[in-house]
Amino acid sequence: MGRGAEKHFNLISLLDLGDNRYVLITESLMAPMSSDPLKALGLDLDNFNIVVLKDRVHHRAWWDTWSDVDYPVDPPGLGPANLSLLNYKYIPWNLYPIGGKYS
Repeated sequence: MGRGAEKHFNLISLLDLGDNRYVLITESLMAPMSSDPLKALGLDLDNFNIVVLKDRVHHRAWWDTWSDVDYPVDPPGLGPANLSLLNYKYIPWNLYPIGGKYS
């Protein structure tokens, strides 16, 4: 998904917390669909024991091929990652993934 696409940022901050711990912050939202932003900043993903991503689900296409385990959490925000938690009143039966056909 998006393979070969270019993304340009005006502001990126890489905080070096020491002991091989880093925090990468971008000025705008982006789905972490690969490790390319880390590589562009000179970080080698294979040197990390733990990688924490803040996103919904787009990371899985690439990151689940690299990681041994994925622990999803649902922190507060604009809406839950698990859409079945929302109370829908008028929803088409076949609307993927939250319609009655898929529950």
